[in-house]
Amino acid sequence: MAIPIKYTLQGDAGATNPVNLRVDKSTDTLQTITYPHHEIHAGSHFYVYRTGTLGNGEVMTVGLANADTGKEMHMFMGFDVAAACTVDLLEDVTSFAGGAAFTILNNHRNLQGIKNSGATCLTGATGDDLITPTGGNEIYSQVLGAGNRSGGTMAHDSEIIMKRGSNYLYRITNGSTAQGVSIILNWYEHTVRNQ
Repeated sequence: MAIPIKYTLQGDAGATNPVNLRVDKSTDTLQTITYPHHEIHAGSHFYVYRTGTLGNGEVMTVGLANADTGKEMHMFMGFDVAAACTVDLLEDVTSFAGGAAFTILNNHRNLQGIKNSGATCLTGATGDDLITPTGGNEIYSQVLGAGNRSGGTMAHDSEIIMKRGSNYLYRITNGSTAQGVSIILNWYEHTVRNQ
């Protein structure tokens, strides 16, 4: 059982806010969770994915349109591969052709359909409604598999805060060896204050 500790935190302009900390009775340890974990509990943490098998030179894509609101998208990317391929990310894509709508999922499953992301998502692959982007600037590229890393995952400490109102394309371009691949995107949407 946790014991509550109360104190007051003073913010900007002299405002005060009561804060409750909890210490575990048996271990005397402070009970905390990370900020991204907090966003899961708050229903503001989301994910999308695309999984499949790619042959020689085939491509898998996820398109994400970030809303232009008062919220910022804090993105963590994951790419799972075994053999050689290239992963890349385009920002400021003008438009997407192709792709199928994908319902963005809430990490807090009890809030699915109640607390929704401000973004929209498309997925596609060679032979299955591949997304073709118009425009866009490459802001990330990495070669994975076959002597390189077997997967590329961006940790919470190296998140990218995505540009509001921008379209993004996440893409895996396979090498010559057929393989199963995945694109997994996790993010939370943080309300911006005092900027």
